[in-house]
Amino acid sequence: MARSRVVLGDLRVQVLKRAGGGRSYTIVFPDCSIHAEVDSYLRSYEGTGSQKTYANSSVQG
Repeated sequence: MARSRVVLGDLRVQVLKRAGGGRSYTIVFPDCSIHAEVDSYLRSYEGTGSQKTYANSSVQG
């Protein structure tokens, strides 16, 4: 099964694997640098199901 990735223009959602098996989501540019403003916002939702939704919405919207 292929995994899908949300990409719009030059931004994409990046999954970060955390110690203990958790996952976090952030937004990165093509050069793999993190979009600092969006990442700061997403960190406030660390460990919630909302973080992935908000990351995808940030790229699509």
